[in-house]
Amino acid sequence: MKSLFWIPLSTALVGMVIMAILSFSAAPSAQGILFATLVSADRDSSISEKEGATNFFAETIIGWTHSPAFRNEVLQGKNGNFSGQKQERQNMVFTISTSNAEEANQLSQSLTQSLNAQLADVNRVSETMYRIIFSPLQVTENSPKSLWRIVAGAIFGGIIGIFAIPLAQRAKRKRFFEV
Repeated sequence: MKSLFWIPLSTALVGMVIMAILSFSAAPSAQGILFATLVSADRDSSISEKEGATNFFAETIIGWTHSPAFRNEVLQGKNGNFSGQKQERQNMVFTISTSNAEEANQLSQSLTQSLNAQLADVNRVSETMYRIIFSPLQVTENSPKSLWRIVAGAIFGGIIGIFAIPLAQRAKRKRFFEV
């Protein structure tokens, strides 16, 4: 039994090495959340009419974010991605995924500029007075948890090695290793 101690030890080491390689090759990432509220500055409409109109128009704005032309305009060769969803009534949430906070800020600026430009065109053509109010971008950066991955690799490799001991003993008795 003592001579088979190398099996769980070696599989634990292999697991550690594999997880270390995966951990250090994983790139850090950043995710930004941009909250927006659509308002109507139309003075001729009642409050309920404004709420109903902004509620439906918020869905149109989210639809813009799915358009390939709009996405290309926002991304303009930038590294990252974004998505938008309607939160409630005239409120929208835009999620921005990039590799770091600086890129998230750049993509957020590009997104807000494109949305404001598109909205200005709609306001001009339809003679409406919609405006989007954006909250500041909230960015969280995520870095790979290398130490935890290495420890998990060692534990997983050790467990596999422990289950491999009976197989090695059986193979030794049946002389599977001899040619």
